[in-house]
Amino acid sequence: MCKFKGVVKTRQVRRALSKLGCRLLRQSGSHETWETPSGRKLPIVLINEDDLRNRIVKAILTALIAEGLMSPESELRDLNNL
Repeated sequence: MCKFKGVVKTRQVRRALSKLGCRLLRQSGSHETWETPSGRKLPIVLINEDDLRNRIVKAILTALIAEGLMSPESELRDLNNL
């Protein structure tokens, strides 16, 4: 279970996904579809370049933890250090 609480910028999420080996498949308006190294697709709503809502960040972190790209203990600390 993801316990994230905090603020993350859209560019931080994009940078972290890239460094974790994910790649951007397509973008349509505010929606982006990323693919993990194992082939799982992550649809993400990036409303603007400002802060992302907690709900969106929690969903991203939960998916990355499920894929084994992040550990539950590290969560936001790893995301910010990427």
